[in-house]
Amino acid sequence: MEESIEWVEKYRPQSLSDLVGNKKSVVEMREWAESWLSGVPEKRAVILHGPAGVGKTSAAHALAKDFDWETIELNASDQRTASAIERVAGSASKMSSLTGTSTKRLIILDEADNMHGNADRGGARAVGSIIKTTDQPIVLIANDLYGLTPSIRSSCIELKFNSVQARSMIPALKKICVEENIMCGVGVLEKLAENAGGDMRSAVKDLQAVAVGRDEIYIEDIATSERDTKESIFKALGKIFKSTDPKSALQATYGLDETPENLIHWIDENL
Repeated sequence: MEESIEWVEKYRPQSLSDLVGNKKSVVEMREWAESWLSGVPEKRAVILHGPAGVGKTSAAHALAKDFDWETIELNASDQRTASAIERVAGSASKMSSLTGTSTKRLIILDEADNMHGNADRGGARAVGSIIKTTDQPIVLIANDLYGLTPSIRSSCIELKFNSVQARSMIPALKKICVEENIMCGVGVLEKLAENAGGDMRSAVKDLQAVAVGRDEIYIEDIATSERDTKESIFKALGKIFKSTDPKSALQATYGLDETPENLIHWIDENL
């Protein structure tokens, strides 16, 4: 078993047909991409929106693979000022006009709903302008649809990605176990899927975490893993509640494998 490779990357869908759940949105996404084969469609961009871990970013990259498109990606870790977006996405959006080629490049703007504050000043306005004039397909990815400006939303097709149902996760988790030569009963997979709360990425991470060093997983292994996670969270919460320094409170969260949303939920439950 290769423990050094994160399974969420190793088993990332390579085609839209590999995605788990959200079939209706996937079909509509494919239809939008096909409309680019005969020219520039009325809606030049789509917004994939929904909770974390449900396949939005994977869907964008799988779409590019299915249509043999190169990808150009900007995420929250990149500088997203107006000038930076114009330099990267703006030039890419006019690639066909500049080169005379019909080959498409898929422009992916991840965490598009997080474009606010001084660091991204003017970025949203630049994105809105590019969407209206691009000759390349654009995918915007957001957890919160309403974190995007009305102007951007009205220029795009909105595709909702819902939480993945546990029963849809089980075959995908089983396939990973087979690939990794791990014996695992259906009950174990059901428990992992239920614990994930609709987050497919979380389910795969949990499976890898509990499978490290084992060639067979039992239901008791998951219970132990859950207990260890809760203990580490409670330890961090203790430091947060006792701290009088915001920086120290923030540092207490650094070792947790939890999303900010989950951490806020834990804090709210224990106040």
